[in-house]
Amino acid sequence: MKTLLGTLLLLAAVVLAAWAVLFRGGPAAPAGPPPPGPRPVPVTLVPVEQGRVAETLELVGDVVSARRSPVAFRRAGQIAEVAVELGDRVEAGRLLARLEDSVLAEQEAAAAAALAAAEADAA
Repeated sequence: MKTLLGTLLLLAAVVLAAWAVLFRGGPAAPAGPPPPGPRPVPVTLVPVEQGRVAETLELVGDVVSARRSPVAFRRAGQIAEVAVELGDRVEAGRLLARLEDSVLAEQEAAAAAALAAAEADAA
C-alpha cells in the first residue's frame, strides 16, 4: 500500500509538473505584424555637462499705467501731427502733438493787413 501511494504521489507530481510547463503562460500569441500605434522615436544621448541655464518666461497680458494724465490744448483745432508713439515715455514740456495752424496763419495775415491799413489811414 505504501508503494502504491508513493507511485500515485510521484505520478501526480509528474503530471502537475508537465501541466505547469505546457500551460504556464496560456496559449502562445501568434507571431505577426506589430500592433498599430506610434513608432519608436530615435533618441540621441549626450553626456551631461555642468553649466548655466537661462530661464526665460514669455507672458501675454496688458500693461496698464499706474496713473493717467489728461492732455489738453489751449485752442480747439484738428491735430496735424502726433509726435509720440503709444508706449513712449514722456516728460513735462515734451511736444506730444501739433495742431493744424493754417486757419490761425490766415487770421494773423488778415489782422496784420488790417493793422497796416489802419496805420495808413491814421497817417
